[in-house]
Amino acid sequence: MTTGGTRNDMALVVANGSTATLQGGEIRSAVGTGLGVIGMGGVEGADRPATVSLAGTAVSGAYRGATVGGGGTLTTSGAQIAGTGSASTGIEIDKGVANLRDGTQVSGVANGVLMFGDGRGGDVPDQGRFLIVDGSSVQGLTQAAVAVRYGLAPYATANISVVNGGQLIGGNGVAVDVGARMHAAIGVNNSRVVGDIVAADLGTADVTLGGNGTLVGKVNGGQIGMGIDTLGAWQVTGDSTVSSLRLDGDVLFAAPSATTYKQLNVSGDLSGQGGRITINTLLNEGGAAGQATDRLLIHGNVTTTGTTLISVAPTGEGALTDRNRNGVVDNNEGISLIQVAGTSRRDAFALAGGYVASGPWQYTLHAFGPGEVDPAQSQLGASGFQWDYRLGNHMSRIAVMTATLLIQVTLLILSTPCSQVSLGPWIVSPWCPSSHRTCWPRWPCRTMATR
Repeated sequence: MTTGGTRNDMALVVANGSTATLQGGEIRSAVGTGLGVIGMGGVEGADRPATVSLAGTAVSGAYRGATVGGGGTLTTSGAQIAGTGSASTGIEIDKGVANLRDGTQVSGVANGVLMFGDGRGGDVPDQGRFLIVDGSSVQGLTQAAVAVRYGLAPYATANISVVNGGQLIGGNGVAVDVGARMHAAIGVNNSRVVGDIVAADLGTADVTLGGNGTLVGKVNGGQIGMGIDTLGAWQVTGDSTVSSLRLDGDVLFAAPSATTYKQLNVSGDLSGQGGRITINTLLNEGGAAGQATDRLLIHGNVTTTGTTLISVAPTGEGALTDRNRNGVVDNNEGISLIQVAGTSRRDAFALAGGYVASGPWQYTLHAFGPGEVDPAQSQLGASGFQWDYRLGNHMSRIAVMTATLLIQVTLLILSTPCSQVSLGPWIVSPWCPSSHRTCWPRWPCRTMATR
């Protein structure tokens, strides 16, 4: 089925309580929208939502591949839905559900899916906007895979679920883009989403990485809360800011590019059971000499119920961080990994395995609490600075005493004439310098005495 017409025209419209099931075939609009699933068209006050099922059907439109509105439901299996025009969208969801299953592919030259927060039009009560990407893919060829736009309260929430190997692919590297006055509830389970999640200044989002759900990307803008379940994981690929972080699973900082390390800012609290964090760190002497590491910066409080385990992915050969050689790690020595502006506790964080080693150096984690931190070390800006968790090492007191003794003995030998040194079975060869010189230059001249 192919039509021309204008941008507002649809090749096929299923409306007002109608149900359609299509297997195979093609629906195409050269100018407008390929398929419309809407809940309008009846007499005033009697509109009903429509339902469409596609199996292996190809749908395309220069403006929109498909539109779901008026409480309609679009369910697909192995379908292809595409927006083909220069600023097109694969599927627009105004009010209703798009359930993409079994390898369905959705694409648009701009966005793969556009979710509007607008419940106006028709008599069907607004139940929200829902996108389910179940073993399927949504791709924006030049912009975000999913864009959430134009919120009109109380219709400003978009629900996005990516499950069973679903994919969100943004041509600009963005998986989900939330506009001003909109809210997105994003869940990822048994899927790996590669791309950023961003929000405008007045946009909000809640992201949940559930069982075997992984996000690979940055999170920035608006107010975005992140929740990571026990088997969930977030691989942080660049500087990110979240409004809150519930951590039961894993946060893994991606390997640095050259010397570019990353910061994860939590504007509010770190909560949850504790979970695990993997941080890339150049193991050097730290302190004022320079610190090269990923960091977790918590501008609120730490309220976790368990200990967060820190795994350090090390580079470098290591060096002594005890710059003043006093045998302890001071608050300005070593490498700061985690800083907290509000309340925390000493056992909130611990090194997995107890230490990280590089060369002969064994680094351990040291917590500095209120009244113990060095304000000059703060990376928290105006949020305050109450807790600092730092990597450091030190020479043991025995090692310090031994090294001091060796230095003293060496200095004594270097300043003592050979005539006053007992050489035991060694003698000085006759071609050595005068005995009035110190012993050090003579030692290479020794030969074994004849017994």
